[in-house]
Amino acid sequence: MIMRKQELLKVLAWVGVAWIGTAGVNAKAGQGPIPGSRFLSARAAAMGDAILPLGEDGATALFVNPIATQRAKKFQAEPLNLSLQTDTGFVSGLGIDSYKVYSLSGNLANIQANPNVVQGAGFAIAPSIVYNGIAVGFLAQSRQYASVDSADQVTYRSSYLLVPAAAYSVRLANGVIRFGYGLQWVNKAEGEVTVASASATGYNNSIASGGGLSHTAAFAFTLPIAYLPAFNLVARNAFSTNYSMPSILPVANGSTGSPSTEYTTYDASVSLSPKLGGGVNAQLVGVYKDASNRSDVPVMGRIALGAELGVKDFLFLRGGYGSGYPSFGLALRLKTGELGVAWYSEELTNQYRGKQDVRYMMQFQARSF
Repeated sequence: MIMRKQELLKVLAWVGVAWIGTAGVNAKAGQGPIPGSRFLSARAAAMGDAILPLGEDGATALFVNPIATQRAKKFQAEPLNLSLQTDTGFVSGLGIDSYKVYSLSGNLANIQANPNVVQGAGFAIAPSIVYNGIAVGFLAQSRQYASVDSADQVTYRSSYLLVPAAAYSVRLANGVIRFGYGLQWVNKAEGEVTVASASATGYNNSIASGGGLSHTAAFAFTLPIAYLPAFNLVARNAFSTNYSMPSILPVANGSTGSPSTEYTTYDASVSLSPKLGGGVNAQLVGVYKDASNRSDVPVMGRIALGAELGVKDFLFLRGGYGSGYPSFGLALRLKTGELGVAWYSEELTNQYRGKQDVRYMMQFQARSF
């Protein structure tokens, strides 16, 4: 297969965009030390976050890999994409006020009753529309956790996001080569604070707040042979994401300034898609996260491995390894929706396997075509 001159020029242009903006020390985008996608699905959580080459939904295209816009077979609207998550600390410390988990003062008695135990919860809403290689949508996300020490000092971490986004991708050489670009308008409020319990009134107190534009560039190469071996490369926060713009997310109370700049990082993946017969398909994925090691985490902490078995495109069994911890989950898929659950872990420190937070997630997606 011979690539035309116009296609070659497009290849060179996209590769150049992907490698711009690499100076500096990167700030983490999530709660762990390794920078990555701002959105975590139940599928990604169950597969150790080895999700880079997969996904045919709008949220994946907008926040993980814009090349996913090419996988939607036709017009796809997803008016509801809701995920809920919590951790073992919250479950083990359930009390009469636990329904107030998103209120620091409301849930403080339960936190104090379980000293040195992290209690966390979060939710995300990510509706989207995908058509003809284009995706638009937004992410509204809230994540918090807190713990109290023996001196009755409360440490809480909170993260609030409102992110309108768009993504686009193109196919070359009959889909063997693909390029994608995503733009996110990130409005963020986040921080980690330690105060006396008497002053622990809200997760939104004394945190940083700001807005900025985030660019994502992606490249994929798929061999048209058995098992469809594929290579994907994604550059996140190309040109850096600086939060110097005003935020349209009026959450922070007593803002401490702007969130830290997020510098460009790279994720690369290899994958296989074998068909096992009897309506059973498999996805095998390996991801090398933060390839330039902005996070200063050992290689084993930046490798993610994931596997998925799909039975007649209805039942999906998933497992993985990421950030040094195992994970698993399952999902049921219908034509108009999907319900997924996951058991996974997040790192609470800036070190590899420093402090594990075991989490549970449930995600519901409703689609119309």
